[in-house]
Amino acid sequence: MKVSMILHLFNILVAINLLAPCFCLNKKDNVEDNNDIISITESIEKSRKKKIMYTCAALATTLAAVTGIALGIYFTRDKRRSVWENDDLGNAASEIIDKIVDEGSKNGQIALENGLDLEKVIKNKDIKNALKTYLEKSETKFSGFQKRELYHYVPFISHIIRHKLKNNDSYDS
Repeated sequence: MKVSMILHLFNILVAINLLAPCFCLNKKDNVEDNNDIISITESIEKSRKKKIMYTCAALATTLAAVTGIALGIYFTRDKRRSVWENDDLGNAASEIIDKIVDEGSKNGQIALENGLDLEKVIKNKDIKNALKTYLEKSETKFSGFQKRELYHYVPFISHIIRHKLKNNDSYDS
C-alpha cells in the first residue's frame, strides 16, 4: 500500500509539473522565441490555404464535368428516342424491314428449290449485313442508338422469313 501511495504521489507531481506552464500568467517566460512559433503558425496556415485551394479546384473540376455530362445527355436526348416514336423514322425502318424480308424470302425460295437446308440459307449475319446496307443507302438518317435498336430485330426478321418460306404465303406489309 505504501508503494501505491508513493506512485500516486509521483503521478500527481508529474501532472502538476506538466500543467503548471498552462496556468502561468506570465507567458513570455515560457516561450523563449516567439518568432519560431509565428513561423510555424505561418507555415501551417500556408499549407492549410494550399489544401483549401486544391479542394476548391477539385470541386470546380468535378462540378464542370458533371455539368458537361448532364448537358450532353440533355442535348442528345432526341438521338436516343426509339425509331417507332417518329413517324418518318418508323416508316423508313418498316420499309427497310419489308425489303429485307422480301429479299430473304426470294433467296430462301431459290435455295429451297435447289434443295438446300432452310437453316443454312437464312443466317442472322446475312440479315444484319443487309440491314446495314439498307441503313446506309436510306435517305433517312438514323442515330447510332436507333441503328442498334433495329439490329435487335434481326432474329425477328429471320423468324418472319422462315415462317413465310414454310407456309409459302406472301408477307403483307
